[in-house]
Parts: sequence; structure tokens; C-alpha cells
Amino acid sequence: MEFSKGKSIELQIQNEKVNKKKNQFDEWIKEQEKDLFQTEKFKAIGKDDDYVFQSLAFLGNGSKELSIATTILSDLNEVPSDLKDELKNIQEQIHYLMEKLRSL
Repeated sequence: MEFSKGKSIELQIQNEKVNKKKNQFDEWIKEQEKDLFQTEKFKAIGKDDDYVFQSLAFLGNGSKELSIATTILSDLNEVPSDLKDELKNIQEQIHYLMEKLRSL
């Protein structure tokens, strides 16, 4: 079955639109990655290729957030003490893993 010339042009236009949207999406993904992974900040301090350093920075931020959550829950009676203990253990594990990474 052959396409008419008009159909071929319509398909070409549709493909161009799809490719343009894909390129826009790809650019959006790159921008999101920059924001998520804070590549510009690490580049500014010369650590853009130091992935252990970057991991330590993110683990430190995660530990800080977990500490805030643990503090918020500490006085709530409806949260079982074993759950609070688990949170504290996770926090300790994060610190342990950070030390292991630092030793690499």
C-alpha cells in the first residue's frame, strides 16, 4: 500500500513535532538532573568528579532530615518506641556508612 504525497508530508510534520517535543523533554530532564544532583554547586568547589564526596554530602543531608523527623516523633506517645528506635538505628547506620565511604 502506497501513501499519497499528502499523507507523507503529514507524517513528516507529525514526526517533526514529536522530535521537537522529545528534544524539549530531553532538555528538561538535563535541567532536572542539574537541580537534583546539584552539579553546578559541586563544580564550583571542584568536586564535580568526586562522587564519593557528593555521596557523602547527600548522605549528610539525609541524616540531617532524618534527625529532624526523629526529634519531631520523639515525644509522640502514639508512635511506638520500637519504631523510634528503628529510626535511630537507621541514623546510626547512615553515619557508619559515611565513615566507611570516607575511608575509601
